[in-house]
Amino acid sequence: MTRLSIVKTLLLVGIAIIAIAGAPAYGQVEGVNYAQVANQYLVARLGIQDVTGYAQVPGKFSFGYVEGDPETDSDDNTSIIYGHEPTPHGNFGFALLHIQDINFDFVIGDSASGSWVLAPYADPKTRLIRAIWKTNPFGGTVDSSGYIEVEIKISLRRDMGRINYVITNKGSMTHSIGVRMYFDEVAFGDCLTKPVIFGYGYLPGETEFSYNDIPDYIDHLDTIIDPTLVSRHLFRGQDITTPDRVVVADYYSTFSSYVWDYTIPNPVTDVDDTSTAAWWNPVGVGVRGSREITLYFGSAAATGSYTMPFVLAAQAERNLQYDTSSATGLLPDPFTVTAYMYNLHGFDTGILLNNPNFFITLPEGLELASGETISKPSATVYPQEEGAVTWSVRATGEVAGDLEYIVTGGAGGNSKSVKCTVTVPATTTTKFKQDWQMISVPFNLIDPTPAAAFQLLSSEIRLYRWNADARAYETVDSLQLGEAFWLNCDSDFDVALAGASADQGLTAQFIPLRIGWNQIGNPYVHSIPWGKVKFLKEGSLEDPISWEAALQTFLIRPNIFWYDTITEQYMSASKKTAQLTPWRGYWVRALQRCTMIIPPMEEFDLEPIVSSSATTSRVSSVPLEGILGEDFYPEVDLRSSAKSHPNHTYAHGAKLTAVPTLSSEPISAAAPETAGNPIGWGLRLVAKTSRNAVGWATAGASSSASDGYDNQDMETPPPLKNYVAISFPHNDWGINNGKYYEDVRGRDRSRKIWDMQVETDQLNSNVTLTWPDLAAASKEYAFKLVDLDGNKTKSLSATGSYRYNSRNSTVRRLRLIAEPMKAVPLTISRLKVSTSRASRTANISYNLSPDAIVDISVKKRSGGRTVRKLVIAKSAAAGTSVESWDYRDDTGKLVSFGLYFVEVRAATSERSAVKTSAPFLVMRQVGHHK
Repeated sequence: MTRLSIVKTLLLVGIAIIAIAGAPAYGQVEGVNYAQVANQYLVARLGIQDVTGYAQVPGKFSFGYVEGDPETDSDDNTSIIYGHEPTPHGNFGFALLHIQDINFDFVIGDSASGSWVLAPYADPKTRLIRAIWKTNPFGGTVDSSGYIEVEIKISLRRDMGRINYVITNKGSMTHSIGVRMYFDEVAFGDCLTKPVIFGYGYLPGETEFSYNDIPDYIDHLDTIIDPTLVSRHLFRGQDITTPDRVVVADYYSTFSSYVWDYTIPNPVTDVDDTSTAAWWNPVGVGVRGSREITLYFGSAAATGSYTMPFVLAAQAERNLQYDTSSATGLLPDPFTVTAYMYNLHGFDTGILLNNPNFFITLPEGLELASGETISKPSATVYPQEEGAVTWSVRATGEVAGDLEYIVTGGAGGNSKSVKCTVTVPATTTTKFKQDWQMISVPFNLIDPTPAAAFQLLSSEIRLYRWNADARAYETVDSLQLGEAFWLNCDSDFDVALAGASADQGLTAQFIPLRIGWNQIGNPYVHSIPWGKVKFLKEGSLEDPISWEAALQTFLIRPNIFWYDTITEQYMSASKKTAQLTPWRGYWVRALQRCTMIIPPMEEFDLEPIVSSSATTSRVSSVPLEGILGEDFYPEVDLRSSAKSHPNHTYAHGAKLTAVPTLSSEPISAAAPETAGNPIGWGLRLVAKTSRNAVGWATAGASSSASDGYDNQDMETPPPLKNYVAISFPHNDWGINNGKYYEDVRGRDRSRKIWDMQVETDQLNSNVTLTWPDLAAASKEYAFKLVDLDGNKTKSLSATGSYRYNSRNSTVRRLRLIAEPMKAVPLTISRLKVSTSRASRTANISYNLSPDAIVDISVKKRSGGRTVRKLVIAKSAAAGTSVESWDYRDDTGKLVSFGLYFVEVRAATSERSAVKTSAPFLVMRQVGHHK
């Protein structure tokens, strides 16, 4: 459907047209609301200004560039929201107000369903547009005189627009209020923008993100390769209200009829004309309560911190290119980092940023060019202007992947920092650390033997690789693309690969995966996103399936693990945006025999390495049908493959000296349970041997988890020698059988039992177990540790550790038992109402035994008519809480002199409600003040 036909369709269904005359730069036109502000980067508009069109809602907004990216002129005076320039369509950015309890939606600013309390106006001194709009009364509902008021603020923060809504409940009862914000992005007037997540790539089809999966930002490009114009949505950090859900979808589907919800069709199809919608789920807003929503949209040229009193932004190359003609193998060499400080104070304040200074902090792999200094000053920065400094930075080529550097700026006693990332391809030079590291070589080699490739003596290095079929480590005698292995060195040394060439990336790479743990690596010199890897089930004649489909069909586990040489621990990631970095080795757990397919570079939005000559390798770069045949194993019976793993064995008497232990984002014992991300609690158990081997595992509970297997349970990759490891073995989970270092159960207050085992290859060693997170977990449970082999039981709260000797056994069987704490009776005590003459309010204090949901009301007499609902369904912690009353009733009027009763009601999900009340005399001289 063309946009013109959409216009006709919407006209037929009765969407009003508001005809107005042309608008000036600021203010209103003949009662039609329209305002605009601009700086040297952006222009923002709120309202409508064109003569014809459809869906002309005065509360709509739009953005465009004035100069845009300061490092290019090609984006000057361009739109980044459809309809920004005078067109027949008006502005295609708006917010939808969803009142769930009355099942009604309002377009904020719509004159048909509301009215302006304060019409949009522009303040050029602060580059701020402000307006206040209210809904029509909720006729025909239990709150028939109620309405919702929305304050709108759109301000310019250097190259980003800050969109802020403060939503206030002006009704007489609590309402459940949600918000959906919509953007129809354009580039050079073309609606066919390319949505991209940095580090993941282009989103060709409709895509949904929710809660923890929501990226920090999404960019919209005019073209994938070498884009000229890029706009950005910021979804996290700053003072942003992170949405609960974000959808990138077909423009007409997400915009049509101003509907609150939208479901991505199944199967997902590619779309050209995309738009972006963000949802903040409905939450209860009490009488005179407010909800604030803040989001940023603007230029993607820089990375910045946009909160007062100044913007600190940094701009530089985001992706270096692999080029053997450069001395380091990378271009540009060097590259420029520019730091900006933009004064956000208004023109009329006269507040200057005197003596601003900038600093840059570089990680390993980046260094300042000759003659550069870490610290640099700039001239005084006047209001609504900016100062800038530059550094010349080089990538050494010895570290690949996403390298994060920090730019800091300070002035007038205030300072802030921004983290920037540059993606550096692998080169043929790198550094190896002393002791153990898990690596993969991302180059084809003329001679793939380790000694020849690394130009070292065979005695100087030791390499071992996990054999998934034999479940044992074997020595490595050939370095192949796509394979990872353990490398042990006697000392740190620099590596310059001999006879190496980068794969051209013109065809796919294929890596066979066996059932169990597999050591794999990135075969390309560029980082690639884990979620864009594809898979083919053994023996299948179907097309390869996506990463998501591989998870759904139980081909693989979502987690990748790698070894951090600094902490000497495994790290893990399970998001599809996680990067497979060149030179780094990874563990991947396969549940069925399958082939992991690394697509050609063009599918990662990367240009192929066309100047390199590829050599042959065991990881083939041939068409897919070339590997279907004898190389594949027979179909696997999942029932027979779901047996428990035997103890790990190690071939060739390898002398492995380091101790890889496990680390990821463990369940935080102190983390609160939040909507959409119910964490619950976690109890971390740490084991340490007398020879300093360390390992840990976490037992936990979450209201989003089950007692059986789910994606919150994480398995343990194979350890090395001289290790100690704690795990929760499961032989009762079928295809999901294995050893888990995070075992999260349902949070239902029932008795929980975890069977555990502590494994170590250090015989006759003292092993000490500790539990540092007990304090938070023990609020719900009392824990016991049972040594099944030693026939002992310990209360975790009575002692801080437990020790045993491994003697001649590699495995110790234990059991963790969690008994629910005896329920604490729900009581409300020490209710007291006192006068605060300083604030002219009444202070209401009370004490709760456990945490509870509380309602507080003021009544004319005990058990009588409610005068004011002070608190509605508020979460209150155990202990003393205080609320205040301004002596007004639910209509906002001051109450009359007399005796009133304050009633506090509390309830929990497990206990019946209790209530108590206390009298309070309102004195005329206290309550009735001018």
